[in-house]
Amino acid sequence: VLCDDGVEDDVVLQKELASMQQQLRRMSTRLLEARRVAERSGKVVKENAGRLKQEQRTRQKLKEHHELVEEVSHMRQELADASTRRDRLRHEAEKAEAKLKTCEETTADYETQAMDLREELRRV
Repeated sequence: VLCDDGVEDDVVLQKELASMQQQLRRMSTRLLEARRVAERSGKVVKENAGRLKQEQRTRQKLKEHHELVEEVSHMRQELADASTRRDRLRHEAEKAEAKLKTCEETTADYETQAMDLREELRRV
């Protein structure tokens, strides 16, 4: 009878052991799946961090681009203003040169008339 009790105890213990082994295998499987999920999540987090950095760089480049566009626009306006001033000064210089030429011609005419008068005065 003692042997039978020992065998029954062994059978019960073996069943409990088998049940525990099965639980450990399920827990191990869940743990492995949880690790895989965590690894995938870690990769996603890293990818998202990379995308965020790229987006920040893109926004900075876009801001710099807008600043350069504004600067170019400002410089174009300054160039247009300078061209207008240059054209006005050229026109004024042409008018002044024409006036100078007229004055020089008038002076030359007066000098010719003065020489003619001196010539006439000598004759008289």
